Amino acid sequence: IGYVGVEIHPIDSDDKDAYVEEYLELCGQADVDVLVGPLDSSVALAVLQKLKDEGCDKLFLLASSGIDAVFDPSKHFTHAWSVYGKASQRGADVVDFLATLEPSASQSVAIAGENTELAREWLASLQAAIASSSDLTLENVPDLADTARFPRTIKPVADVGADIFIGLGDTFEALLRKFKQLKYAPNGAFLAGGLDVSDYVKEQSYSQPDCTECWVPDQWMGTLPWSHEMTHQANESWTGSDRYHDAGAGLNGADRRFSRYMGSVDDFRSLAKARHGSSRHEPTHYHAQAAATLLMMQIALELAPSADGWGLSYDDLRNVDALKAAMAALNVHTFWGPIRLQAEGHNAAFKTGI
Repeated sequence: IGYVGVEIHPIDSDDKDAYVEEYLELCGQADVDVLVGPLDSSVALAVLQKLKDEGCDKLFLLASSGIDAVFDPSKHFTHAWSVYGKASQRGADVVDFLATLEPSASQSVAIAGENTELAREWLASLQAAIASSSDLTLENVPDLADTARFPRTIKPVADVGADIFIGLGDTFEALLRKFKQLKYAPNGAFLAGGLDVSDYVKEQSYSQPDCTECWVPDQWMGTLPWSHEMTHQANESWTGSDRYHDAGAGLNGADRRFSRYMGSVDDFRSLAKARHGSSRHEPTHYHAQAAATLLMMQIALELAPSADGWGLSYDDLRNVDALKAAMAALNVHTFWGPIRLQAEGHNAAFKTGI
């Protein structure tokens, strides 16, 4: 797609309306073709609703993990796309994984979580998946609308004494401190918001030598959207009419498609380290998510089926219907993992790591 200018507009505010107004202003600018972000799913929902109400149909790449409401066909956000799958699917993924740990044993489950839209969707999907499971029993239904902060909700969960704890939210370190304070040690703990491997967590881990008062046992588990330890590979074939035959040519391809699409996990890891100028700092899932979000658009436009593998024409880059058709047709393997976009905007092939 040639050279793409990227502008970053920082918003120094927690006010959702500030984000809405900023995106609305950007959408009205003639030289802005694509909008990216924001990171918070509930903010993204508010932004999309306002843009739709105001008739803005420019391509919108979601930098957030994507709550189901964003992909609800009844809301008609037909110009929004994400490298993530639906949040509701992740609840089922967690239960499927837990069922493999003790396939012949019955386990009780207790849940606590943050008061966010994403956590509420996780909770609903967890409840449905546990209800259909013959081996898991839900001991509580947390009130996520409670104004108390997440760690404060742990005590009633600890009092239940369930076998497995499931936490919904991105506050692992605060959660761990509360567990230690309450001396709460379930047989297993699963963090659906992701494991935050901070210095404090490492210090508290039993994996550290000579640690007599550690609190993080081996059975702490969590979701992770992406890690440099994953094994995702780049595409082996791009389209039925790959005129340059770049898929098998690697870095020597005439179109340099392999290198421009950043290759496999290992290739992206090397590129990210070179970009940071340090071999010590590993790329996180935030780096991969940001790169994959823009790469998703690039590959879709370059491999648009309407152009027999040549990519969209310059005129079609300003054609909303052509852009949406190109995005909906995307089905590739990347360093992020497989990306198979649906008409509603989510990645049907996304599977979170555990």
